[in-house]
Amino acid sequence: MRTRVLASLLTVGLRACSNPLCTNETVKSLRSPDGAHKAILFMRECGATTDFTTQVSVDPGFFQSIGNAFVADAYNGGTRGAWGGPWAEMAWTAPNQLLVTYDQQARIFDRNSEVHGVTIVYRPVHR
Repeated sequence: MRTRVLASLLTVGLRACSNPLCTNETVKSLRSPDGAHKAILFMRECGATTDFTTQVSVDPGFFQSIGNAFVADAYNGGTRGAWGGPWAEMAWTAPNQLLVTYDQQARIFDRNSEVHGVTIVYRPVHR
């Protein structure tokens, strides 16, 4: 029974991540100074009833549906990037440390401090 419940939850989770209405567009891709990690800043758009989101993934392996480090939209206002989601920027500050700077008015859904051994530092700014 437990296996069946876990399989059902996994199936539901995978369907949520593979929404056919959603598209991702890479804004910026950066390798860490030692080349061991890759960070991708991208825009995700899921149709007319949702806002564009700005997302960051670290070491995605394949282009993930959902950012594993940072997810935000501009529902609260603020500056938007050229891609339509809230403005954000990223830079490697060390081989295992990524700085994500973003508009302080962005509505944050996910902001992980570590992904795949990479420490992520966040800096909200007024734009």
